[in-house]
Amino acid sequence: TFEDKKRENFERGNLELEKRRQALLEQQRKEQERLAQLERAEQERKERERQEQERKRQLELEKQLEKQRELERQREEERRKEIERRE
Repeated sequence: TFEDKKRENFERGNLELEKRRQALLEQQRKEQERLAQLERAEQERKERERQEQERKRQLELEKQLEKQRELERQREEERRKEIERRE
């Protein structure tokens, strides 16, 4: 009957709308996942960069400390030689 066809058409329309709604939700979920992955990758890159800078800073500091120790050794050696000359 006309009412049956009208109801079937309405139900088909609702099914199609639900299908589209689910597809849109899935698309949004995938986009959020993609953006989250990009954000994680960016954070990891920044962390690696920070660690590399820290490593370079530490190496530079160690180099300076070694230079200072070497200067101290030289000064001590000079003082020792000076004392020996005086004796």
